Amino acid sequence: MPKKTELTERGVGGLWAAMGRRGGVDSWRELVAAHLAGAPAPVPVVAAEPVAETLVPLEEQIAVAAYFLFQNGHPGGPETHWQTAERQLTAA
Repeated sequence: MPKKTELTERGVGGLWAAMGRRGGVDSWRELVAAHLAGAPAPVPVVAAEPVAETLVPLEEQIAVAAYFLFQNGHPGGPETHWQTAERQLTAA
């Protein structure tokens, strides 16, 4: 998992705070490890939010997913990573 300073250096320091609000770094470490292993990912325990008919990913969720696309060497630039992450999260 990236450290807070690494995220800040890349201009996405807010991800550290977002991970903290969504179960902490350890929860995200498990989530990412499960994703990379191809296993069903454990869901971080967070306070329940109202369920809407159509779920729209939060900007923080898209940013985290785009960051991991970049880290895993997916082709394209930041805009491509963002669009791919948004599409994946919307389809999920």
